[in-house]
Amino acid sequence: MSLISEPIGWSRSIAKSKSRVILFTAMHFAVLLLAIWLLFEKVSVQQPLSTLSFQDFLISSSLILFIGGFYPCLYLYAIYRLLEINKLTSDN
Repeated sequence: MSLISEPIGWSRSIAKSKSRVILFTAMHFAVLLLAIWLLFEKVSVQQPLSTLSFQDFLISSSLILFIGGFYPCLYLYAIYRLLEINKLTSDN
């Protein structure tokens, strides 16, 4: 099942319950933060940045966190809400 061939089935398989949405959101942020941490480690090895901490690096990459993290997670939550509304209206 793919997103292109069957979008509603894909949406139901991903956002079946609120716990799945929370699980996928947590996994997504974990992978994103791991990638940002690895990028920070690579940058700090190439150029010794003793004054730049990981927290400063996270603040400077806040646009990446929003576009790569919050936006897809809000999209996934919106899919979950739409499926719940669709289920309620189809039951009536």
